[in-house]
Amino acid sequence: MNINTNSILTDLRSLTEEHKDSFTLDDLLNASEVKQDFLWEPYFPQKGTGVLAGQPGCGKGMLSLYLSLTIAFGKDKFLDLPLKTRYGSSLFIETEDGHEEIAFRTQKILRGSDFQKVNNAGFFLITPSLTNNHDKEKFFQRLSNQLQHKPADLVVISSLGDIFMGDDMNNNLQMRQTASRFDMIAKQHDTFVLLIHHINKVAYNKKPNQADIQGGSGLIQKVRFAANLIPGEKNKRYFAVTKGNQISKSYRDNALSLDFDENTFRFINNGKNIPVDQISSDDTSSKNVKIDWEIVFKDKDELKRSEILKICKDIFDKGRATVDENLRKAVEDGILINRIKGTYCLVK
Repeated sequence: MNINTNSILTDLRSLTEEHKDSFTLDDLLNASEVKQDFLWEPYFPQKGTGVLAGQPGCGKGMLSLYLSLTIAFGKDKFLDLPLKTRYGSSLFIETEDGHEEIAFRTQKILRGSDFQKVNNAGFFLITPSLTNNHDKEKFFQRLSNQLQHKPADLVVISSLGDIFMGDDMNNNLQMRQTASRFDMIAKQHDTFVLLIHHINKVAYNKKPNQADIQGGSGLIQKVRFAANLIPGEKNKRYFAVTKGNQISKSYRDNALSLDFDENTFRFINNGKNIPVDQISSDDTSSKNVKIDWEIVFKDKDELKRSEILKICKDIFDKGRATVDENLRKAVEDGILINRIKGTYCLVK
């Protein structure tokens, strides 16, 4: 049998021109040297999907909001590490709290900071109401349209659980399908999508491991990057990489040590890199504190999360992490009901 090599090559070239996801051996051999481009070096890539996970109240959303605002104000460093933006813009998706809570956090972060010149076009917040899969489908289209109109360096999804397209978060196929939607958006719009998510309860005091992130292998296999934010003693936080193929071993073996300022909601790089094996999570304060919800609510039918945080700070002198952990337990125990947009009511 005679094979017409020239004819085959011609057919292949026409296919590669028609489909941007098709490549010949010549394409690969003649491609320029591929290198890792970072948004936040040496952690977040410029394009793709990543996960930032941790237990409730550890500051995942706060850290990602701080990064989003840093991008919007055109800074070239975040936590003293290089920040390389192309659009000078970030998009923040908040599904748990309303815009009032994000406004409160934003004002606290910016007050007294060196963010002098306001770039109104550099930060955009969406607080979608997602009660069913139809709403979620519309959200994905809206997100794509938003990025088509206004490209962003970073898209934060806070949180993944509210936009999960399925009924079982431990179902690897359903989780992979959801992660694939965000991965497609990241590739189409040349951006980095950071998914804020939770770890399993049994992992609260364990060494950080990608297997402990809720969603299992269906999520971790699809994303390019994964990290845990771990609460330490007092206001210490540890940023520990659990997946990052392009990240050097030293950064995977050692966590970035941070200090969290509850007065400004900002994080500070204290210059220490702590071996992951030496990190111990400290959540004893929230375990031992019992908040009297009857006192918190008094004659109120419902309270926003920001209002609860202020009351608990004023009355019990308890910080955000402790209150968030107690809120989670109260909802699980049926003491409180968590309504949409971060509004709670006391079960009577």
